[in-house]
Amino acid sequence: MSDAEVLIPRDLLKLWLAFGEETPMPPSLRRYMEARFGTSLQDVRIHTGAVAAHLCNTLKARALTLGNDILFADGEYEPYAPEGRWLLAHELVHVLQQRAAGGAALSWRASWDLSSAEVVALGDDDDDCEAEADRLAAEVIDGGLRSPVTADHSGAIRGTRRVSSADAVVQDAPPPRTTFRPQLVASAR
Repeated sequence: MSDAEVLIPRDLLKLWLAFGEETPMPPSLRRYMEARFGTSLQDVRIHTGAVAAHLCNTLKARALTLGNDILFADGEYEPYAPEGRWLLAHELVHVLQQRAAGGAALSWRASWDLSSAEVVALGDDDDDCEAEADRLAAEVIDGGLRSPVTADHSGAIRGTRRVSSADAVVQDAPPPRTTFRPQLVASAR
């Protein structure tokens, strides 16, 4: 990959998450998704507060997933609307991909022409994990997961920079049926 890869430390993301509003999924929604995914989602935390929204908006993402934490931009967490339910299912696939990898392969990845050393990068909307998340989210919405979820070893398999356990993988959810090409301008400190 010729484009620059930028990582953000997991500890920094955890700090942002610690100051954000987090809630478990509502029990009825969790049961609905668990029945369709065939696994427990009890430890998934939803972040919809100002900190999560700011991070998503800064990165021009609708939602971001880090381990069991799903962050949503303003107005994107609408799990009882069809589009919102699809977005949540998409992000839950990323939770399961990262679980399958043992949580060790966590990296932000991107394809931006970066002029600054201090920026956060997002994954391409057409990479393997995103394609799988799109496909499996549709399966879940159509009645239940029928295909296995593959591990997201993005640091090793997809040619992104290897990361230590101190770094984090965050994946973004592009709007369905549109091209997602984020642009981020950041200044060096």
